[in-house]
Amino acid sequence: MSDDWLLMILSDSALPTGGFVASAGLEAAVQSGHVYDDTTLTSFLSASLHTLASSSTSVLVKTWTCLDEDTPLPILLSLDAAYDALTVSNHVARRASRAQGVAYLGVLDRAFRQSMEKETHREVIGEFKRLIRVGW
Repeated sequence: MSDDWLLMILSDSALPTGGFVASAGLEAAVQSGHVYDDTTLTSFLSASLHTLASSSTSVLVKTWTCLDEDTPLPILLSLDAAYDALTVSNHVARRASRAQGVAYLGVLDRAFRQSMEKETHREVIGEFKRLIRVGW
């Protein structure tokens, strides 16, 4: 299976951890009347993407590059705590986000297991998932 094919599967909204699960507030915006036509939808999507890019890009880059460090797990935990503080505001959403994140890590681990350069990458991902589950 090619990496392109895997990426298409992982980004498919039918995957239970994909876009179907988290609408980023679009459903609520439609129900409350803030999004009601193509113009307001475009505005909503533009603002959502801008917010996501400005809050997530640096975390994603650091997460990716920290796997090449000798001890990436403390860095991952620090990034997780910082991003968690920035994004999720209540315990129900936080618990759901963590469960979704652990599930998605499992999917990514299985999908890209053979292409991971180091065995330690899989070990770090496994330990990170375990720590998230126990609420480190």
